[in-house]
Amino acid sequence: ERLYLDRGLRGQKTVGLLLHLLSASVLYLLARRLARGAGVEGSIPALAVAGLWLTLPLLLSTTLYVVQRMTLLAALFSLLSLLFYATGRDAQLQRRPALAWFVLCGLAFALSALSKENGLLTLPLLTVLELYIYRFRSSANGLSRSLAVFHCAAFLLPLLAFLLLILLRPEFLFYGYAVRDFSLAERLLSQALILFDYLRQVVWVDVARLGVYHDDIAPVRSAASLPVVLALLAWAGLALFALVSAVTGKLRMAGFAVAFFLVAHAMESTVFPLELYFEHRNYLPTAGLLLGGVFALYRAVGRLPALESWLHLLLAVLLLRNLVLLGSQAMLWSDSRLLHLQAVVQHPDSRRAALELGRVFAQDGNLEGALALLQQTQSLTRSPEVERQLLESVYYCMANRPLPAGSFQIAGVSREQLASVTLNNTVQHLTRLVLADKCAAGDGLRIADALQGWVLGGGEPIGTPRLYGSLLLVENKLERYEQALQYAKLLTRREPDNAMGLQFTLYLATRLQRADDAEQAMAALIRLRDAGRLTRQEAANLALFIDAPADGAAAKPQ
Repeated sequence: ERLYLDRGLRGQKTVGLLLHLLSASVLYLLARRLARGAGVEGSIPALAVAGLWLTLPLLLSTTLYVVQRMTLLAALFSLLSLLFYATGRDAQLQRRPALAWFVLCGLAFALSALSKENGLLTLPLLTVLELYIYRFRSSANGLSRSLAVFHCAAFLLPLLAFLLLILLRPEFLFYGYAVRDFSLAERLLSQALILFDYLRQVVWVDVARLGVYHDDIAPVRSAASLPVVLALLAWAGLALFALVSAVTGKLRMAGFAVAFFLVAHAMESTVFPLELYFEHRNYLPTAGLLLGGVFALYRAVGRLPALESWLHLLLAVLLLRNLVLLGSQAMLWSDSRLLHLQAVVQHPDSRRAALELGRVFAQDGNLEGALALLQQTQSLTRSPEVERQLLESVYYCMANRPLPAGSFQIAGVSREQLASVTLNNTVQHLTRLVLADKCAAGDGLRIADALQGWVLGGGEPIGTPRLYGSLLLVENKLERYEQALQYAKLLTRREPDNAMGLQFTLYLATRLQRADDAEQAMAALIRLRDAGRLTRQEAANLALFIDAPADGAAAKPQ
């Protein structure tokens, strides 16, 4: 986009909207393709599926929040894979060549998985399609044993591989919970309620709770509450219903809706230590949910033709409702200040919403308003004083106001505090401001000295590789090359193949005439280059040092 369009944020959101329109078009084609196998006639049901999904307010944040581009791409390729598979199966049943369609299906599956990890779920979703629509039929109206074997393998082998991985390396799953305030069991209990909340937002939209900030949702700590027990029983019942529907063929479009929704949520809404609630997780699941749900309604009224017009009216009303609510939300997204202000009003317990509005205030020069919001988040979360101090510095730099005299008067910062993901994110943000000369004169030096005291003040370094990388950039900016080299060596000690750390070690050691350090960094970089593990820019930087003149002059890494 930057190479060929260069339209900034507006261009990025426009591309996101175009991808959403394209995915809705593919969903329409898929619905048309599946209609006959589902026992539904005409194009209106397919239009209803695509229209309702296209205008669903729950999906607006996925479409316009630029960081969710990978979700948009993964869903688009997943829908294409389903469409190509359905086209191939129809051709196969009509005794026409189908291999090309299955090749395209595999290619789209690969692109979906490369767009985002949960694109891997396309494979079990193909099995859902086969179970409920095609039911392993062959061209001779019998059962295709090869298809049954393929789908059993495609569904069971990845599941067995995952279970084996957890048995052999349990840290793969459980390590991530060390930075969460909930356990695996608490996450599963929470998801039982959250999945029903997602469903409620599809059927009965509550725009007051929509948006990107949902960190105000508290995890469920115990199963001994009536809502949790009912939710668990309901999901167990729905899963059993979907299984019976697949086996017997009864109410199969309703079973398809339940199975597709659950399978499409299997990665982001189950055991992995992700945050509890995000709207973008529903982008693909709601496509299958609406596909099965709308088709189930049309099949139900098929026996009573007089009700079909009423069903058309109901779907038209739902579509109109979506459009009206979507329009109100789109107005908010057109103004970042209004969007963040509304988020704080709708989610008063959200730390992220308050901090983002604080940044908006600081950018507008309203430092007092930003600091007041920061005080509000402190009372909500009781986060460590070190984090408050860093966030306060971010706001002062964004407002281009000098830090107060008492800043960074904190002693005894612990290793655990410096390992916090939140703290490392804030330090990285502060680093960018220092590098861009956004802070008042002399404050970059004060910030660097304070962070150095926290990281190295106790004798033994207690930072993270990410923290060392941030401090390395700041010290290099301040032309304190000895300190910068120290951070570069700490970074490569923790991560020996870190290309940025090695390149800065080479650059700074060359500048300070530390031949041994420079030679070691050069050898490590050449090894990485020969293994194909350097980017084109990193390889070009290395070439500058290899081809440097005898006087030792070399360019700074880009």
